[in-house]
Parts: sequence; structure tokens; C-alpha cells
Amino acid sequence: MDVEFDRKKSIRYTVTDPNEPDQPEKYFTVSKRISALIDTYLAEGRSILKIHRIGAGKDTQYAITPA
Repeated sequence: MDVEFDRKKSIRYTVTDPNEPDQPEKYFTVSKRISALIDTYLAEGRSILKIHRIGAGKDTQYAITPA
């Protein structure tokens, strides 16, 4: 789903934490660049991804790798 965040186009995914199956789904909003990386993994059939957050606020970056 496309959304606008801080006046920039972003992509929103619905995610779950496999380590906490009783928790409700959450939204994960990322830039188009990170979305392209996630979409590549999903197209390869890799639906469980490890997300490592680096920084905070507007300086947040994400490292996405297959789990």
C-alpha cells in the first residue's frame, strides 16, 4: 500500500513477528528503495525476513536480510 510519510512516497507492509505469534499484525512503512529489496525477497519466496533497525527518527535505516 502506498502512503505518504514526511511528504515522501512510502510503502506500507502488514507484518507479524514469528517469535511473537500472539501479537497482532503491525504496519511497517519503508522507502521505495527498501520496498524494492523486500519485494525482491518476496518474489524469491522468502517470506520471513530479518529487519535490523539502525538509528532513530529521520536518520533511521534498515538492513533487511532473509531469516
